[in-house]
Amino acid sequence: MICLLFLALAAISAFVSASPISKRALSDNDINTLQLALYMEHIELSLYSEGCNVFTDAQFTAGGFPTGFHSNICVIAGVSRAVRSFPEPMTDNL
Repeated sequence: MICLLFLALAAISAFVSASPISKRALSDNDINTLQLALYMEHIELSLYSEGCNVFTDAQFTAGGFPTGFHSNICVIAGVSRAVRSFPEPMTDNL
């Protein structure tokens, strides 16, 4: 029974993945969505960077957060900095 279900799912996925992909121009909604995602990346970077730079681990602990939360915020800030540099080439022409 499970084997038949697996085969059916495999057949469906092969059919779906075999459909042709057509390239099209970006619509206004596509552009707005990409710009919104970029703005959200900017906000995320600002939030985590400021949390890392302005506050200390002692302040986070006093606020009820677990010990080490500040270092986690700093790690996320670093990841956000790396991710934020990625979308720029895609949005330069928007």
